[in-house]
Amino acid sequence: MKFYLGTNCVSDTEPCLGVAELNRQTPNGLHRYRIITVIRNDKEVALELDLGLSKTFKVDQFNIPGGSREGKGGFICHNVGELINIADQLNGVQLWDKKELSKNNNIRMSF
Repeated sequence: MKFYLGTNCVSDTEPCLGVAELNRQTPNGLHRYRIITVIRNDKEVALELDLGLSKTFKVDQFNIPGGSREGKGGFICHNVGELINIADQLNGVQLWDKKELSKNNNIRMSF
């Protein structure tokens, strides 16, 4: 089991391991969270932002990698600002209509 340290701020220019948007159950219903993971002092640190009710988002959950960690090494190719821009662009685009896809291709999907 991995444990991540938390933080309350990140910089747009900070090297970023990844940005994910995931749905999580809260006392107020299902919410979308943006999780920004950076490296500080050789440890993964995550900032979690509550973006509101998940039903207001057009797109499914996603994960945008910005680099990779392998043991004590690895590499980072993007910064926080770049990955947030990609996430914002993804949130504005619905790649396909799940109901239409399942109807046309006989695919069973749970949603």
